[in-house]
Amino acid sequence: MRDKLIGTLIGMARACENKEKTVHTNEFFVKGLFLAATAACQKQNVLEEMVREVQKEKYRIVPDCEHCASPCGNTSDYDLNQLYQEEEPVRSVKFALLDGILSLAAKMDDTVWQQVPKEVCFYFHKVLCMISYDLEETILQNCLSELGSMHMLCKKGGLL
Repeated sequence: MRDKLIGTLIGMARACENKEKTVHTNEFFVKGLFLAATAACQKQNVLEEMVREVQKEKYRIVPDCEHCASPCGNTSDYDLNQLYQEEEPVRSVKFALLDGILSLAAKMDDTVWQQVPKEVCFYFHKVLCMISYDLEETILQNCLSELGSMHMLCKKGGLL
C-alpha cells in the first residue's frame, strides 16, 4: 500500500505541473509523505484512506481528468514498478531522492504541515515529478544536492 500511496502522490504532483494547487495540496504532500515514510507503523486502512484523499485532491486540481474518455496519462498515478525497472545509475539517484524526501517527512509531525516552508513543499512536488520522468543522472544529482538545504529550512523552522 506504501508504493500505491507514493504513486498516487506522484500523480497529484504531475497534476500540479500545469494547474494551480488548491489551498490543501501541500497538506496532502506532507501528510502523504509522512504516512508513506512511516507505513510500517500505520494501519492498512489509514494508508488506503490517504490514497483516496490524495486522489480526490488530484481531481479537484484537474477535474476533467477524473472521467476523461481518452486519458493522456499525464496525471495518472505512477506505478513504482517502473522505478524498479530503471537503468543504473539513474535508478539509484531516483531512490536516493525518494528516500531523502521520505526521511525528511518522517521527521516531521504530520500535523505541522502549515509550517512547512513553501520551498520544502515545492521540493517535495519537484522530486515526486522527477521520479516519474525520464531524466539524465546529472539533473537528478543536482536535485539531490538541494536536499541538505531543505533539511536546514525545516530545522530553522523548528520542524525537525
